[in-house]
Formats: sequence, structure tokens, C-alpha cells
Amino acid sequence: MIAEAVFEGVLLGLASCAPALVPFMMGEDRHLRGTAGALAGITLGRFAAYWI
Repeated sequence: MIAEAVFEGVLLGLASCAPALVPFMMGEDRHLRGTAGALAGITLGRFAAYWI
């Protein structure tokens, strides 16, 4: 039950910032690993900002 709530929260968070992230990810010439790293950095940064 908790895992489901966390998963839904992550999906909602990604959906809410998709309009800003998609152009960022598509505009750079990166491989999948680089894109995943950039996405993880942005997502973790947002999470840390909300946590504080």
C-alpha cells in the first residue's frame, strides 16, 4: 500500500514537470544513460527541495 502511494507520487511528479523536462531531454545530444542521469538529478533535486 505504501509502495503504491510512493509510485503514484513519483508518476504524478514526473507528469507535472514533463512540459519542462521533455524539451530539455530532447534538445540535448545524449545517450539513454546520460538522459537518465540528467532526469535523475533534476528529479532528486526537486524531491530535496520539497523535503526541505
